[in-house]
Amino acid sequence: MGRFPILAVSALLLICGLLSSCERNPSEVNAPSTRIIREETLVIGVLPEKNVFEQRRRYQPLTEYLSDVLDMNVRIKLLDSYGAIARELEEQVIDAAVLGSLNYVLMHERGYVLPVARLVDLTHGADYRSIVFTRHDTGITEDIRSWKDKDIALVHPATLAGALFPRWYLYQSEKIDMSWYFNTVRYMGSHDSVVLAVYNGHAHLGAAKDDVIRAMQSDWPELQEGLLILTISEPVPSNTLSLRSDLADTLLERLQETLVSMHTYQQGITALQQLEASSFVATRDEEFDSLRVMMYELGVDSSHFSFAD
Repeated sequence: MGRFPILAVSALLLICGLLSSCERNPSEVNAPSTRIIREETLVIGVLPEKNVFEQRRRYQPLTEYLSDVLDMNVRIKLLDSYGAIARELEEQVIDAAVLGSLNYVLMHERGYVLPVARLVDLTHGADYRSIVFTRHDTGITEDIRSWKDKDIALVHPATLAGALFPRWYLYQSEKIDMSWYFNTVRYMGSHDSVVLAVYNGHAHLGAAKDDVIRAMQSDWPELQEGLLILTISEPVPSNTLSLRSDLADTLLERLQETLVSMHTYQQGITALQQLEASSFVATRDEEFDSLRVMMYELGVDSSHFSFAD
C-alpha cells in the first residue's frame, strides 16, 4: 500500500474517533478516569462511624457525583472528634460537615452552619430515635427508680441519642441529675460500643441510636433477645449535611437541589447505593426544635458547650 492510501485511512479513523467521542453521554465524558481541573474546592468534614477506609469507600462516589454536577473539587476530610469538626468549621478550614442532630444545633446556634439535606436510609428512613436499654436479666425496668446506683454506658456528651436524651428523660421525669443518680457514667465513644458494653455485662444500661442497635441485632440475632428497651425518644433528623453560613448565598440552594435530585440520575443512584440510601431529603432548621426544647429545659448553653475531646 502506498503512502497516500495510508494517510487517507488514518484521516478516516481520526474523523470516526472524533464523531464517536461527540456521541458519548455526559456521564462518560465526566467519568472519574478523566482528569478535570477545577478552580473551586468544597471540603466536607465527616466523623467516621466505621473504619477510615470503609468511610472513604462509601463517600467516594458521592464526591465524584457532586464534583461533576457542581463543577467543583468536592472532597471528604475525615476528622477524629466532634471538637475537631467544630474547630474546623469555626476556623473555616472545612466548608461543610455531616453533623448529628445535637452537633448541628450547637453549630447553628453559634452561627457556623445552615442545614442542607440528609440521607434517606434504605431501612431507617431520614430520622432516628434514642433508645435507653438494658439486658433482659438485669432486673432493671421502665421504672427509673430501678436505674439508681447502676452503671450506665453513653456515647459522648455531644450526642443526642447517646447522652442528652437519657439526661433529659431523667430530669423531666423526676428532676434527677444524672451525675449523682448512677454509680458510674462511662462514655464509650461510639454507639456500637455502648450496645456491646451492655450486652457483655460491662454496664447495666445504656443509650444509643435506634438504627445502630437494629443493624447490630440484624447481624447478631442474639442481641434481639438479649436487650430490653426501657424508653425511646421522639424522632429527630438523622445526620445532616450542613454548609458554612458564609457560603449559603452562593452555594446552599445549588447544593441542596443537586442532592435532592440525584436519585433521578444513574450516577447519583450508584452513589446512593454505596451509602445504602434511596435519596436525599431537604432538611429545615425547625425540624430540630424538639431538641432545642430539651436543651432549654436542661439549661444547655450552646455558646459555652464543651465538646470535651
